Amino acid sequence: VGKFHFFIRVFLPVLRNDLLALGLFVFAICFSSFSIPLMMGGSRAVTVEVLIYQTMRVDGDLASALVMALLQMAAVVALAVLLPKSGEQQNLSQTLISTTTNLRANARCLVSSPFGLLVLLAPPLLIFVSLFDGLLKGVTEFASLQGLHAEIFGQFAGSGLVALITALFVSGLLMVLAWVRPRKRLRKFFLGFAAPSSVLTGLSLIIIWRGTGVASLIKVSIALALIFTPAFYRMQWDALLGGLNAQVRIAQTLGASQKMIFWEVLMPQLWPPLGSLAGLASLWAWGDFALSSVIAERQLTLAMAAQSLMDSYRLDVATVYIWMIALGGLISYILFKGAGRVLGSKSEL
Repeated sequence: VGKFHFFIRVFLPVLRNDLLALGLFVFAICFSSFSIPLMMGGSRAVTVEVLIYQTMRVDGDLASALVMALLQMAAVVALAVLLPKSGEQQNLSQTLISTTTNLRANARCLVSSPFGLLVLLAPPLLIFVSLFDGLLKGVTEFASLQGLHAEIFGQFAGSGLVALITALFVSGLLMVLAWVRPRKRLRKFFLGFAAPSSVLTGLSLIIIWRGTGVASLIKVSIALALIFTPAFYRMQWDALLGGLNAQVRIAQTLGASQKMIFWEVLMPQLWPPLGSLAGLASLWAWGDFALSSVIAERQLTLAMAAQSLMDSYRLDVATVYIWMIALGGLISYILFKGAGRVLGSKSEL
């Protein structure tokens, strides 16, 4: 009872706005989810995103799809506007800092207990174990299907190119946000623009740019970057920029230019997290199939091929593709994260 009372009176008021923002982020992801409903339910899963996709692709009713997409975005932005403004809360913050040791001890107790450890590890372990189900059989079937071998190298290269371009675009957009340092209404707009419609983003790029082949891969990368960047801004980038505001104000007081502040104050501290976020973007890009299916005219990536195999109930062979996707994504993540560390260490010299 004492710990619960402490959490309600001290800990919860400090984190209230952060919890509301996190709840909005989760709601936005679920509200605009497209890939999971499309894979699990197909045309029978009538979520907002799937309905927009059907309206545009099947019915060809672009006007109705645009209206639904705008209403979807307006609902998310409206929730962001209604979020309470974060106050200083200095007294509660000091109280929270003084009790951080106790909270960390309680968290360690939860992780060290068998039940707490089971709760934390059960979901990833379930996913990891399921990837071994039928793997050997899938390898055997993949070796016997000569038709897949001719396309695998092109699909692997397509996935790698999408991951690379997506990570570079995300890095560029996050650096632009670091240069601008959104404040007040602009910041609230980016926080509210948490999950743009995947289908609307993809179809918009098709309308603007009708190229195929490599152009389709570039369009997929741009669309993924436009979707990932607001999520990364809400997830970490906004907090990182906010934590550097004091240093920026000091530099401005000393007469530093915006260019000097950006390269000498912000980026040396932002390179490592920027590399991690770029790596995460590349990891997610390796596994995208939903947005690619909207934009690409054929199976250009491993994820699209895996989704096609699952639709035809070749689950064992699809598992082999998933392992290749996971391996490629892991390599991309490690490379970009390492690049961020190297750039950060060079900036400190």
